[in-house]
Amino acid sequence: MSELTTGGPEELTWSYPSPAADGTTSGFVWMGYEEATESNQQEWVDFLNSTNESEHTIQNTGWDKASFVGLYNADWTSNFYSKATGGDKPGGLGSRTYETQNVGTGVKFTKTPIWHYTVEGAYVKEIPADCGAYHSVDVGGGNMDNHAGPTPDSEAAKYLGDSKYYWDDTCCWYGIVSDKQ
Repeated sequence: MSELTTGGPEELTWSYPSPAADGTTSGFVWMGYEEATESNQQEWVDFLNSTNESEHTIQNTGWDKASFVGLYNADWTSNFYSKATGGDKPGGLGSRTYETQNVGTGVKFTKTPIWHYTVEGAYVKEIPADCGAYHSVDVGGGNMDNHAGPTPDSEAAKYLGDSKYYWDDTCCWYGIVSDKQ
């Protein structure tokens, strides 16, 4: 069972209904990576039944069923996110979550030039080598420096090893291909 009351976005599986830009609420949104199961839905029902919140109950709030496919699915959407303005879409085609699902955590990608440090240590404004892969390092005072490649010792760095990233135009996601045949 997932933890429904604490944790960051990586751990959250359901979101409370939020007002959409048009003033309506979207219903409970599934924020899990994979498809929601009946067990996942029951988990949320049990959680709501155990709280004393009168605003959000099973009786007065719906489910955002378009989100049940999971964030890794190209078709993930929600009534709230389709109507809300601003911010990055958390899942589905065009989101960072969808595009990087095959490369592990600890890497970001850009298709436009950014200021970053190359592997050789030069500070340049260009698309980072290896398909635009980079990571950010906190240098203090709220400042971040971008560096080419995945975060050292991250899941993404372990997946990548001595291989290279590529962009798959058909699936619209990043992948890893080995130079070794």
